[in-house]
Amino acid sequence: MAKPGTQPGLSSDWCAVGVNSVKTHGLPSFRGHKGNIYDPVSGDIESESHQTLSCLASFYGPNASEYADMFRSGLQLPQNNSALQSMGLTVQGVADEVRHSPDFLLQQWVDRYDVAFNIGRKITRTYGVRTIASADVEIITERGKL
Repeated sequence: MAKPGTQPGLSSDWCAVGVNSVKTHGLPSFRGHKGNIYDPVSGDIESESHQTLSCLASFYGPNASEYADMFRSGLQLPQNNSALQSMGLTVQGVADEVRHSPDFLLQQWVDRYDVAFNIGRKITRTYGVRTIASADVEIITERGKL
């Protein structure tokens, strides 16, 4: 795992963003088709599920409160959400409040302002379900060979 970069000084404005949890909604839906017996690589099945990423943006520095409020408002702008949508993400919700949460950094207490928000995404996975064209096996039951 890569080491994090150097933490900015107390007089710098900066933000740390993290994903706190990922929730998958229900079971995935499956689409696909039965493979062709003459084409052993046919028969892919695609699963699709939807997830919510619960995120937190923490702002530090002399203008942290202002930047946190600007970020909270900016997440709600349609043009910003369309940029996320081009990457397969969408804003599902933003907290109504900017929370003041003092933090102990560099041997002193500093102001930190947190904004909680949720991002949605669709996960699509392809599974190569292959058709068995032939097998060299014997099945023996209590009544003999099948």
